[in-house]
Amino acid sequence: MFDLNSPIGAISTPDGKLEYGNVGVTDCVYLRYQGPERINSCVVYTPEERDALIRIVEKALELEGRTSPGTVFQLGAMRPKPITLRIALVHPNQDAPFLLLRLLLSDWKVDLSVAPEAFLSLLKLGCAKGTHVLHGLLKRRPEGGWRVSGKDLEIVEGLSPGIGRGGEYLHPDEAKEGEALEIWTFPMEGKEFVAAFRTRDQWRPPSQVEERQGQDGDVALFHGEIQACREHHEAFGQKLLHSGNVEAAWAAKIALSSLLCDILAGEDEKGQTAWLGRSADPILKLGTKAMASGQASEEDQVLYQQVSCYFHSLNPKPDEAAKSIDTLMGKLYDGVSRQDLTNRRLILNNWFVLLNNVYDGSPSDQALEAWTRCRGSYPGNVIPKAFSLAPPHPWIIDWKEEKPPTLVATTDNKSPSKKRPLLLVAIVLVALPLLYLLVVRPPDSPKDGNQPADGRESPAVVSDSHPVSDPAAPAQET
Repeated sequence: MFDLNSPIGAISTPDGKLEYGNVGVTDCVYLRYQGPERINSCVVYTPEERDALIRIVEKALELEGRTSPGTVFQLGAMRPKPITLRIALVHPNQDAPFLLLRLLLSDWKVDLSVAPEAFLSLLKLGCAKGTHVLHGLLKRRPEGGWRVSGKDLEIVEGLSPGIGRGGEYLHPDEAKEGEALEIWTFPMEGKEFVAAFRTRDQWRPPSQVEERQGQDGDVALFHGEIQACREHHEAFGQKLLHSGNVEAAWAAKIALSSLLCDILAGEDEKGQTAWLGRSADPILKLGTKAMASGQASEEDQVLYQQVSCYFHSLNPKPDEAAKSIDTLMGKLYDGVSRQDLTNRRLILNNWFVLLNNVYDGSPSDQALEAWTRCRGSYPGNVIPKAFSLAPPHPWIIDWKEEKPPTLVATTDNKSPSKKRPLLLVAIVLVALPLLYLLVVRPPDSPKDGNQPADGRESPAVVSDSHPVSDPAAPAQET
């Protein structure tokens, strides 16, 4: 354990307390739970992650006056490192709203409650200007530790968390030799230690997109701001519905991000219902079907297949779950370029984590046979610790020459009809009586014979030659 100096403050509970402070002289911050459990319950966040955590808590203050008794808002979740921190705003029936902080690591979890204002004030105390970030190429020392930009650095066992290109957790041993890194360091006992690091090649939101509101939602999601992401995408989805024209590509992206939010927030039942195509939300229902039928970029399809593996892992029959995971992950891994080490490592990481969960932490050699085969072709280290997913493709349709389908929604937001032939049959059935009225009946015949007798609207249709299949049918079956 490194020297954390004196904590800035703490949240006390009957069973323990949650300390908060800066790591040494850096502007990285730590959260450490001290309770009866004998585990390493400390997690370190970079300044950028600290700022995201502050925004999540500020969202609680924004919502606090508008919540109703008995409601819960999943505000956000910090990416696993490998400890996960989830934050929810809870409004009890007989009390004032409070923040519920949940720390998770494998089968261990602890919940703490705190007033939003108090936690926000505590977090802002950690916004101190620390040492400069060290930039350089990684070189491992034979005796252990790193050498970067002429400095010898020590790794803190179980800590010193890294961040990969897509925001995923990176174990220090997974960082590649010669890779460009940004490192927060602090001195202790005459040595220099790594508080946290990240690859210099980091995901950045694009400056130009076709739908800014959708992209803003994905940027919020990248930082773990779940409630903010949902607000952006729900508003955009409503705008699409009210326009009467819902492009399948946009519906698919909304659905994919919603599933990512569900996984990050731990709302497995809600996410699985949407993944199966059974969401009550028309945009999510259309989007899930569009996503499952491949109406998305290759990047998003790879992401969606890993999401599908996550929900397959919830199957109570382990062997069936493992078979589905092996099939999908094996195809994904084989389809990734051998030069794309980042995605190959991420697939191997998620594959193992899911199989480990399926078999309650003890997968057999036979259960890992397919994973082991693929692992043998990866040249670097893979140390699976947490399920992590890359950011979705930008909100730009640049992945196919043909324009994606546009779904024409009815005013009551009903989903599109399943097949175009049904529309042709309807046209013929309407045209025959019209022909009869024009040719056979006298001039005083009714002129509105093309309207349904009961006044109902005509069914919605898919407006180009690539229909989205029926959203009412399950997208996947576990």
